[in-house]
Amino acid sequence: MRPKILILIGVILFLSNTGICQSNVSRVEIFGPDEVFWGETYDFFLYVFDINGNLINENELNANTEWYLSNQRGTIDAFTPFKATITFTSSGSDLLEVSFHENGVFVDSKNLSISFSCEEIIPEVTSNSRWCEGQVGLSVSQRSGFIPQWYDPSGNLVSSNWNFNTPSIAETTVYSVRLKHIESECLTAPVDVTATVQQVGEVAVDNVSRCDMGEVTFIGATAQDSDTFLWYDAAGDLKHEGAQFTTSVTAEETLFYVEGRNTAEGCIGPRKEVFAYVETPPGLPQTTDGAICGPGRVSLAAEGGSVYRWYSQQEGGESIAENNGTYLTDTLENSTQFWVSMVSNSDCEGNRASVMAYINDEFTDSITFIGNRRYGNGEVNIQVANPKNNTEYRWYDQGIGGEPVHIGDSYPTDIEIGDSLYVEAELNETCIGERVNVPLHIESDFDFSAYRLSCATAFYSKQVTDVDCFIKSFEWTFGDGAPTVFGPESIHVYGADGTYTVTLKVSYTCGTEDIYISEVTHDISVNSGGFTQDQFRSETRVFKSPQTNRVVNSQVMTYSDNWLLPFQQQNLRNKSAFENGSQGVFRTASNYYYEADRGRSANTNTAQDGLYTVDGFNWQLAEQELIPDWVVQQTVTGYTENSKPAEVRDALGIYSSELYNNNGQMLIAQALNSGRNEIAFSSFESEDYLQGNWQFGEDNYTRFAQIPVILGNGYAVIVNKRMEDISDIETVSGWSTSFNLFTPLAPSPANVWSFNFRFNNANILCMDQHPTNPNYTILVLDQLASRNVWLGSLHHLSFVGLDNVGVIDDNYAHSGNKSLKITDSQEFEQPALDLQQGKSYFLSAWASTKTGNTLREGTEIRVTFIDEEEEEVGETFLYASSSGIDGWVQVKGSFVFPEGASTMALTFYSGNQGDSWWDDIRLHPEEGEIQTYVYDAVTDKLVSTLDQENYGTFYFYDAEGNLRLVKKETFDGMKTIQEAEQYQVER
Repeated sequence: MRPKILILIGVILFLSNTGICQSNVSRVEIFGPDEVFWGETYDFFLYVFDINGNLINENELNANTEWYLSNQRGTIDAFTPFKATITFTSSGSDLLEVSFHENGVFVDSKNLSISFSCEEIIPEVTSNSRWCEGQVGLSVSQRSGFIPQWYDPSGNLVSSNWNFNTPSIAETTVYSVRLKHIESECLTAPVDVTATVQQVGEVAVDNVSRCDMGEVTFIGATAQDSDTFLWYDAAGDLKHEGAQFTTSVTAEETLFYVEGRNTAEGCIGPRKEVFAYVETPPGLPQTTDGAICGPGRVSLAAEGGSVYRWYSQQEGGESIAENNGTYLTDTLENSTQFWVSMVSNSDCEGNRASVMAYINDEFTDSITFIGNRRYGNGEVNIQVANPKNNTEYRWYDQGIGGEPVHIGDSYPTDIEIGDSLYVEAELNETCIGERVNVPLHIESDFDFSAYRLSCATAFYSKQVTDVDCFIKSFEWTFGDGAPTVFGPESIHVYGADGTYTVTLKVSYTCGTEDIYISEVTHDISVNSGGFTQDQFRSETRVFKSPQTNRVVNSQVMTYSDNWLLPFQQQNLRNKSAFENGSQGVFRTASNYYYEADRGRSANTNTAQDGLYTVDGFNWQLAEQELIPDWVVQQTVTGYTENSKPAEVRDALGIYSSELYNNNGQMLIAQALNSGRNEIAFSSFESEDYLQGNWQFGEDNYTRFAQIPVILGNGYAVIVNKRMEDISDIETVSGWSTSFNLFTPLAPSPANVWSFNFRFNNANILCMDQHPTNPNYTILVLDQLASRNVWLGSLHHLSFVGLDNVGVIDDNYAHSGNKSLKITDSQEFEQPALDLQQGKSYFLSAWASTKTGNTLREGTEIRVTFIDEEEEEVGETFLYASSSGIDGWVQVKGSFVFPEGASTMALTFYSGNQGDSWWDDIRLHPEEGEIQTYVYDAVTDKLVSTLDQENYGTFYFYDAEGNLRLVKKETFDGMKTIQEAEQYQVER
């Protein structure tokens, strides 16, 4: 083997150490000698040991401890220095041995003493700020080999991310951050990082005081960093935004709140209380007029306070003096009125009181009087309205001479119609006014009238309020021991014929708050059968309407706010008409068009032909048809409780109608040539048993029994009902319309037009059979429909329920999901229907006995007709009409609603054994047509429509609600008429 030659010339090891933190982990750079000469080429290794002779290896240092001078065998050029870097654990001062080996054989070594002085690492941080409470983002610059440690002000570690979002803070907070070495757990010194929260300062607003009730204005100075104000009331509701806030009128101390806001940043400052103080102004001072006869200065006085302001006018203007209650005027030539007010210590001023400075030898021209008016004979208390201080008033019963009958500024006296009264005023012996006449307004026409109305007597007061007197109450005493009744009109039923003393007492005021009472008494003779047809006689009146020439087309739509709505919910029925919407809500009533011949020239003239003249439309008289050629095209005769038109009548008198369920939301039936109480339909999908005019359960049905009105007059009305048919009715409701078309029964104080007067639950005081027509009855009500003859409508509200409850099967149906299940047989009366006697109707239903497409023998419907006495007056049976479809068979037939019948009942039979199921039961006039609809009770989607033959078209939906399949029932069975698939595929 060739000899190994190593020549070390001036071996120098350069040691460079750089500290990374306050720790015992160091990184050392070692440089070899400046010159190394190799005789041969050999591998060269460098090992480093610590002071204890331990090899610093890679596991401990996480780095190689061997460094090759070259990374492969080969010739090493002379004078090639080398450099190696190691990282190791140090206690702060170590003695290291650097050894040189050749092919594993020791060559030489060098001992080095190493001391470490660490250099501090300061994290580079970024503070941040925000407006108002919230999170603030802080950050520290990333450094390789480290992770950050964030601490809150209490020293708790809160994050190890380079970016740290603080929790929501409301004020500036100082956090700290340190860097932690990944390998050694070494931590740098902490560095503070500030999360700044900028706040809007509290606004500067002062409390405000005012005198007397009124508005208060606050003016605020802008708070720190704010540019506007937000004002709130004591309940916290925002009232205004802006630097100046004027409150509503306030009469007492009121609390408000104000806060500043930085509009750009959306930041609101602390809320501050401010008060609006209201001081009650002083009352009116007690004044003492001054008077002198002749020009001069007049002394006026006031008392009741401490400081007074004097004015020359009642409102506005500058005060002419301010003193302790005595004011000496300038020289006056004529009597002058002044005003004076009291002022509080805080300068709150009260109202001004009048005070007169009289300068006149004859000053009685200005005397005015109150209490000098009354109705009927009796005592009055006449007063001088503007009495003067230090003045004596003398009353006389004659204009010249005589002795005074009274002295004072008021005179209570029993005065009669035609009497005269005079007064004179004396300031002193040299200043006496002229004797002036006192105007007396003593009226004698205070009276009442009584009229016999069939079985009752009506009383009407002739007394009315005029411009000077105000009536407070009317009290009627009827002379038979009955309780007193109040009001300008009354109605009373006497228990027996005879003569009764009736008294009307009226309480009223005339110009003052003093109450006057007058009474008038009449003996009234009461005889049975006092009704005569003359009480309802009519007159022919001529009405003129303006004409419009050269009209091309003319149509009119009218509206009404008076409707009878079939409320099924008791809470709506019990409300007033204005609360539940049956009155006060204007709904379309009728459409009119003008029917007239159009002009035509012998020779066609496009400028003139096709025109006509229109008589002006009068909505008040439209229903009376008093203006010719206006033809009603369509009239809405009924609405649902949800304001949907339920019945419409056309110009030919033909009705079309609709039915709804789900509280009037879903259309379930449309019918032509049919009234709304002549049709019925139920698919049993609704949760209640009353649906589409059919009733299959105990739920009460609200039924309006219409009572046709022939003519009304005041409290009385003639109706087109036999007395025995309505004898059990105690109350009625309705409306009246008075057009002054007829001669009134009782004279009205003025010809007043009265439209759509609504009365609810009027008691029927008594009733009589009409004297000439046995089909008519006279009703006397306790509510006055009109003081004139009137037209209108009456109805009686009743609630009808059944004890027989139907069973609903939720899992089997012809359409939808539900059907009526019958075990053996079951009867259901139908009080909701109002069928016409002698008219033909058609009834159809779908039935199933789950025996295929046929029904068991005896599966049928019995229709029973019932009169008002609950007696049967006829019957008919309906049977299966055709082969079935998917297990359901149609049962149908027609019948004539017989004379004498009031209502009908349905009896369902299940056949010779077992149960039967019934669905889509409907009724309509045979001359009419009907189409019905069925909805899913959960999704409200349309699931079936049933045509004029009660055959269904069925709709099926996918899970997303898209229409997927449509099937149609036909005489040949079920047919698919539409099918569609819709889906999307994700790729």
